[in-house]
Amino acid sequence: MKKATRILAIVLTLVLTVALFAGCKTGTKKSLKNQLIGKWEADLSGIAELMGEDADALEAMIELGVEYSLTMEFKKDGTGQMAMLVTYNGENMDEKEDFKWSLDGDKLTVEMEDEEDDDEETPTTIKIEGNKMTMTSVDDDGETVKMVFTRVK
Repeated sequence: MKKATRILAIVLTLVLTVALFAGCKTGTKKSLKNQLIGKWEADLSGIAELMGEDADALEAMIELGVEYSLTMEFKKDGTGQMAMLVTYNGENMDEKEDFKWSLDGDKLTVEMEDEEDDDEETPTTIKIEGNKMTMTSVDDDGETVKMVFTRVK
Protein backbone atom coordinates (compact mmCIF):
# COMPACT_ATOMS: atom_id res chain seq x y z
CA MET A 1 0.00 0.00 0.00
CA LYS A 2 2.90 2.34 0.76
CA LYS A 3 4.25 1.88 -2.76
CA ALA A 4 0.84 2.57 -4.31
CA THR A 5 0.44 5.69 -2.15
CA ARG A 6 3.90 6.93 -3.11
CA ILE A 7 3.24 6.31 -6.83
CA LEU A 8 -0.13 8.06 -6.63
CA ALA A 9 1.43 11.05 -4.88
CA ILE A 10 4.03 11.37 -7.62
CA VAL A 11 1.35 11.02 -10.32
CA LEU A 12 -0.82 13.65 -8.60
CA THR A 13 2.12 16.03 -8.38
CA LEU A 14 2.93 15.58 -12.06
CA VAL A 15 -0.68 15.87 -13.21
CA LEU A 16 -1.29 19.03 -11.19
CA THR A 17 1.98 20.51 -12.39
CA VAL A 18 1.19 19.85 -16.04
CA ALA A 19 -2.47 20.83 -15.75
CA LEU A 20 -2.03 24.09 -13.95
CA PHE A 21 1.51 25.39 -13.95
CA ALA A 22 3.94 25.86 -16.81
CA GLY A 23 6.18 28.08 -18.91
CA CYS A 24 8.25 31.07 -17.98
CA LYS A 25 7.48 34.62 -19.03
CA THR A 26 8.23 37.87 -17.26
CA GLY A 27 5.71 40.53 -16.39
CA THR A 28 4.18 42.38 -13.50
CA LYS A 29 0.95 43.67 -12.16
CA LYS A 30 2.04 44.99 -8.81
CA SER A 31 -1.23 44.78 -6.88
CA LEU A 32 -1.99 41.24 -8.05
CA LYS A 33 1.64 40.23 -7.49
CA ASN A 34 1.50 41.52 -3.92
CA GLN A 35 -1.74 39.63 -3.35
CA LEU A 36 -0.17 36.43 -4.68
CA ILE A 37 2.80 36.48 -2.28
CA GLY A 38 2.22 33.96 0.51
CA LYS A 39 1.17 30.38 1.07
CA TRP A 40 -1.96 28.89 -0.51
CA GLU A 41 -3.70 25.56 0.08
CA ALA A 42 -5.59 23.86 -2.75
CA ASP A 43 -9.19 22.72 -2.41
CA LEU A 44 -8.76 19.10 -3.53
CA SER A 45 -12.42 18.14 -3.18
CA GLY A 46 -12.72 17.98 -6.99
CA ILE A 47 -9.31 16.43 -7.63
CA ALA A 48 -10.80 13.34 -9.28
CA GLU A 49 -12.06 15.53 -12.15
CA LEU A 50 -8.51 16.76 -12.77
CA MET A 51 -7.13 13.23 -12.85
CA GLY A 52 -8.97 12.15 -16.00
CA GLU A 53 -8.32 8.47 -16.64
CA ASP A 54 -6.58 8.11 -13.25
CA ALA A 55 -9.73 9.22 -11.38
CA ASP A 56 -10.84 5.68 -10.54
CA ALA A 57 -7.51 4.89 -8.87
CA LEU A 58 -7.69 8.12 -6.90
CA GLU A 59 -11.25 7.50 -5.76
CA ALA A 60 -10.26 3.99 -4.63
CA MET A 61 -7.38 5.44 -2.60
CA ILE A 62 -9.73 8.00 -0.99
CA GLU A 63 -12.16 5.20 -0.06
CA LEU A 64 -9.25 3.45 1.70
CA GLY A 65 -8.71 6.55 3.83
CA VAL A 66 -5.87 8.23 1.97
CA GLU A 67 -5.86 12.00 2.54
CA TYR A 68 -4.14 14.63 0.40
CA SER A 69 -3.15 18.25 0.75
CA LEU A 70 -1.37 20.54 -1.68
CA THR A 71 0.14 23.93 -0.88
CA MET A 72 1.98 26.46 -2.99
CA GLU A 73 4.09 29.22 -1.51
CA PHE A 74 4.95 32.23 -3.67
CA LYS A 75 7.91 34.34 -2.53
CA LYS A 76 8.66 37.97 -3.46
CA ASP A 77 11.83 37.01 -5.31
CA GLY A 78 9.94 35.00 -7.96
CA THR A 79 10.63 31.60 -6.40
CA GLY A 80 8.35 29.27 -4.54
CA GLN A 81 7.66 25.78 -3.34
CA MET A 82 4.87 23.32 -3.99
CA ALA A 83 4.30 20.74 -1.24
CA MET A 84 2.04 17.71 -1.31
CA LEU A 85 1.25 15.73 1.80
CA VAL A 86 -0.28 12.27 1.54
CA THR A 87 -1.49 10.61 4.75
CA TYR A 88 -2.53 6.98 5.13
CA ASN A 89 -2.95 5.03 8.37
CA GLY A 90 -1.25 7.80 10.31
CA GLU A 91 1.82 7.77 8.07
CA ASN A 92 2.78 10.87 6.10
CA MET A 93 4.59 11.17 2.82
CA ASP A 94 5.68 14.70 1.99
CA GLU A 95 6.80 15.70 -1.52
CA LYS A 96 8.21 19.18 -2.12
CA GLU A 97 9.31 20.83 -5.33
CA ASP A 98 10.80 24.27 -5.88
CA PHE A 99 9.68 26.49 -8.74
CA LYS A 100 10.19 29.90 -10.33
CA TRP A 101 7.19 32.05 -11.11
CA SER A 102 6.30 35.23 -12.97
CA LEU A 103 3.16 37.26 -13.56
CA ASP A 104 2.10 39.11 -16.71
CA GLY A 105 -1.18 40.85 -15.93
CA ASP A 106 -3.34 38.04 -14.57
CA LYS A 107 -1.31 35.32 -16.33
CA LEU A 108 0.80 33.27 -13.93
CA THR A 109 3.56 31.05 -15.24
CA VAL A 110 5.37 28.55 -13.07
CA GLU A 111 8.50 26.66 -14.05
CA MET A 112 9.15 23.65 -11.87
CA GLU A 113 12.83 23.18 -10.97
CA ASP A 114 12.83 19.54 -12.12
CA GLU A 115 11.05 20.24 -15.41
CA GLU A 116 13.19 18.93 -18.26
CA ASP A 117 11.18 19.79 -21.37
CA ASP A 118 11.46 23.12 -23.14
CA ASP A 119 7.94 23.06 -24.60
CA GLU A 120 6.09 26.37 -24.70
CA GLU A 121 3.16 26.08 -22.34
CA THR A 122 0.12 28.22 -21.67
CA PRO A 123 0.16 30.39 -18.54
CA THR A 124 -2.50 29.97 -15.88
CA THR A 125 -5.02 32.78 -15.36
CA ILE A 126 -5.39 33.75 -11.72
CA LYS A 127 -8.09 35.68 -9.91
CA ILE A 128 -7.72 36.62 -6.25
CA GLU A 129 -10.67 37.75 -4.16
CA GLY A 130 -9.95 38.12 -0.45
CA ASN A 131 -8.32 34.92 0.74
CA LYS A 132 -9.44 32.84 -2.29
CA MET A 133 -7.46 32.37 -5.48
CA THR A 134 -8.83 30.65 -8.58
CA MET A 135 -6.39 29.30 -11.17
CA THR A 136 -7.78 28.56 -14.62
CA SER A 137 -5.90 26.94 -17.49
CA VAL A 138 -6.52 24.81 -20.55
CA ASP A 139 -5.11 21.29 -20.62
CA ASP A 140 -3.62 19.49 -23.62
CA ASP A 141 -7.09 18.24 -24.62
CA GLY A 142 -8.49 21.78 -24.73
CA GLU A 143 -10.47 21.29 -21.52
CA THR A 144 -10.69 24.15 -19.00
CA VAL A 145 -9.18 23.23 -15.65
CA LYS A 146 -9.97 25.26 -12.51
CA MET A 147 -8.48 24.96 -9.08
CA VAL A 148 -9.32 27.01 -5.99
CA PHE A 149 -6.79 27.85 -3.29
CA THR A 150 -7.24 29.44 0.15
CA ARG A 151 -4.57 31.67 1.67
CA VAL A 152 -3.04 30.02 4.73
CA LYS A 153 -0.17 32.45 5.37
